Amino acid sequence: MAVPKLAAPGGHYGAIFAEVQPASGDVAGSVARKKRVGSILYVTVNGQTKTMGETQSITIDGLQNQSPLRAGVMVSNGGNTDFMAKQTITVADIFGRTVYQKAQEMTVLPDRPRYVALEWDGAPWLGLYKVAVTSTVLDKTTTKHAFVLVAPVWFLVLIVFVCGAGVVYAIRGRKTRR
Repeated sequence: MAVPKLAAPGGHYGAIFAEVQPASGDVAGSVARKKRVGSILYVTVNGQTKTMGETQSITIDGLQNQSPLRAGVMVSNGGNTDFMAKQTITVADIFGRTVYQKAQEMTVLPDRPRYVALEWDGAPWLGLYKVAVTSTVLDKTTTKHAFVLVAPVWFLVLIVFVCGAGVVYAIRGRKTRR
């Protein structure tokens, strides 16, 4: 690949697409489709490169109304070249047994914070879990732990109603004993 002499050092990015065009003309009863494939190019120009990045935030909502169980990581890149960041989600039940774990690596481009969504698609509709999300950016690891309750709204309303009825029953029973 020929690099212009005035190209700035660091990362440069582009995409190459190949596309198939349907034949022109009216063909009765047929469907014309364009097909396109692409490839992303990551090129680093020699010179003074600066690699700098960090995990900005890890988000784990403690109450989730439906499956999949979700968490997210925001990674920033303050340098002038790309790097790979690794995120891992580990889900354990209330007894400490790991029920799900997934790791993934993503490329983070300069000046573009990247949000990485982590999901457990097979999460049951009801459960209490201890979730750990780990993000490794340029050999610096950040971890966040949180308890997550996965429960539909109707189940939570039912629990509040039963607890409220119990409180009312206890108060009325106390008054009748006097």
